[in-house]
Amino acid sequence: MMRAPENRVAVIKSLTESEKVTSVSLLGGDALPFEQSFGVLTVKLPEKLPTEYTNCLKITF
Repeated sequence: MMRAPENRVAVIKSLTESEKVTSVSLLGGDALPFEQSFGVLTVKLPEKLPTEYTNCLKITF
């Protein structure tokens, strides 16, 4: 993520319905709550991110 969304919810629409996510975390951070529906992944981000610059989500299938 180049910039964290102001509402602290990341939405990823590039997955297919057959790609079932088992976990999501921030690189350098803990596991995050997420929901997946019809291939759209919604991830709740923490208020404090690991870095003020670019942050990466680690998505496990």
